[in-house]
Formats: sequence, C-alpha cells, structure tokens
Amino acid sequence: TYMTISTLHQVFNQEDDGQILECVVTHSTFAVPDITTFTITVLSPVAPTPTKVSPKQITAYPGDLQEIECSVMAARPAVKITWTLNGINITSDADAKNTRNNLD
Repeated sequence: TYMTISTLHQVFNQEDDGQILECVVTHSTFAVPDITTFTITVLSPVAPTPTKVSPKQITAYPGDLQEIECSVMAARPAVKITWTLNGINITSDADAKNTRNNLD
C-alpha cells in the first residue's frame, strides 16, 4: 500500500476567480480517472482603514521606554509597517514587531 501526495504551489490572480481547478487521479485499475473539482475564489484587494496610532502624543524623559502602537485593519494584502525617526528607519532598533491577524 502506498500513499501518494501531490502538493500544488500556485499563485492565483484576479482573472483566476471562478475558474475550476481539478485534481485528477489515474490508475491502471480505474475505469475512469478520479476527479476532485474546486472552484477558485480570489478575494479582491481591500484598501486599509485609516492608520491608528496610540498614544497620539509622546512626552518622555531621557531614557524612558515608550510603547507606541500603529495599527491598520481590513487590508488585503496585509500592509507593511515600518518606523522612522527624522526620516531614518528605526524599525529594527525599536524592537518593533509586526503581527498579522487573519480576521476573515
């Protein structure tokens, strides 16, 4: 007895929406191929909601650790958030973490 697994890695585009994808299995003992059919649904891009930053204003003493959150919802594909200070990218220096929550 064998288990055969075929994994398809495919990038779908908007024009693929509604198209039919088939997994066709053939074997010498089959009178006809075993076909499993899938309908492809490609989600349309969704513009992000306005960016929310918390807190709105920062007042700190030298050496204070501050936590600032920048969040954007309802974006597809997901947005990329970077942090800059006076035009210089500080994303890695600021211990920033990007978290993606799939809300669909």
